[in-house]
Amino acid sequence: MDELQNDIASGLMSLSFTTDGWKSRSAHYYLSLTVHYMTSNFQLKNLMIGLTQLEDRHTGNYIKLKFEEMMLEWNLLDVPNVPILFTTDNGANICNAIRQSSWNHIHCFAHTLQLVIKDCQKHTKGIEKLLKKARHITTHFHQSDPARRDFENAQKVSSDKTPLKLIQSVPTRWNSDYDMLERMKKLQQPLSVALSRSASVTGLSGTDWKRISDIINVLDPLNEATKISCGSKYPTISMIEPIIQGMKEALENLNFDHETNVGLNNFNDEGSDYDDNNNDEDLEISTCENESQMPMGFCEIEQDTYVIS
Repeated sequence: MDELQNDIASGLMSLSFTTDGWKSRSAHYYLSLTVHYMTSNFQLKNLMIGLTQLEDRHTGNYIKLKFEEMMLEWNLLDVPNVPILFTTDNGANICNAIRQSSWNHIHCFAHTLQLVIKDCQKHTKGIEKLLKKARHITTHFHQSDPARRDFENAQKVSSDKTPLKLIQSVPTRWNSDYDMLERMKKLQQPLSVALSRSASVTGLSGTDWKRISDIINVLDPLNEATKISCGSKYPTISMIEPIIQGMKEALENLNFDHETNVGLNNFNDEGSDYDDNNNDEDLEISTCENESQMPMGFCEIEQDTYVIS
């Protein structure tokens, strides 16, 4: 606490907070709060200042009170001349909590991107069915010891490298569908051999493998965008506009069958929602003030106006 208060005394431009909530295995709900800031000598710091159990209904007002309790414990509730910003997911109760305060609010770009990806999957014919089949195959080789050993032996025949396991898709883990499909594609030959010898799980057809390749190509730039935007050792808000433009350009250069393109169109339509929920001017100014973006051609400065080119 002393270090944080000393940094505040030395002068801060703002305090930024991120939060997360989850349910434990014992069915108890918890809420955490982390503060992020840049010191007067441009050193980025972050510190988790609280972890509290939620024992009442998770209303916006209750969550706001919990935030205030944790901030008050560190004397951060009312720091003179230091704006407070919150970056959160898109949960209705979290957003309502921020609206009830005077804090500035930025929606988490990575979380918004995951919502767009999930929505596009629902609107692209055959994707959910293929993902369900892939998850079933992955679960089979994780739970059946004979199947696992046969899969490992198939890998040893085709390569002298250490056998790899399939990656299980987890709904709460970002990009886990991409990780699952990318690993399956990497191990396509030994996996196909192991599947052909299994009577308890349905294999993948040539069309399935082609579709998996298409999905990987679509998700690859989105996976990279998620990793970049989740960085904790560098400012990320200045990267959002370039990331959005980069994703759109990468997807526009892809050419797939009509059904996959339907999903891409949904992505382009919904990708603008992030800008709608946040202050465009803040994103643009942050981008242009980050000199590392200037050589990339994302910004021009004309008559003191910041323009995304």
